[in-house]
Amino acid sequence: MEKTEIIIKNNYNQVKMFVRDLFLKEDTLKMYTKGLIIVEPSFTEMTYKIGGLNKKHNTRFIILSNHATDMQELEEDTSWGLYVIHPNAYFKVLDILTINSKFIIILLHIQAEDKLFFMNNDVSYDQQFINNSQLLMTSVINTKPIPNIDNDLWARHVNFPIGINDDNSFFK
Repeated sequence: MEKTEIIIKNNYNQVKMFVRDLFLKEDTLKMYTKGLIIVEPSFTEMTYKIGGLNKKHNTRFIILSNHATDMQELEEDTSWGLYVIHPNAYFKVLDILTINSKFIIILLHIQAEDKLFFMNNDVSYDQQFINNSQLLMTSVINTKPIPNIDNDLWARHVNFPIGINDDNSFFK
């Protein structure tokens, strides 16, 4: 198998969609650009439960990953549908969509050893993921949020932008 095929398989095979919602200021939103590779030094918590956005939130991260860890068995007194991506994970910004005045940032979780490939290449699967994300978000964005993840405890877990530090700059 050639190297490109291995990279595609490692990053796209059996990808699942996850989300996390928050409020981002306009200057932070503008930092995300299509094709950008970012790193998140902490755990990335997210859910597979996809409903509408809370009125307090203006942004949804869609995280596409085939390397997320299912943490639902460890949930106590919650039913978040919790999945986690390990610290120091890399993501490629596939696109930024605006649907009904809400911002959707689509991230592909990529393996660290493949980041140079993704800096220099687009993959045809990316457009499929963008199209599927847009269709799904158009249908759910204004529906009611899922009650189990529409609470202050969940918001505290995911209320920070992926790849951006407290100084509003990207992690190195």
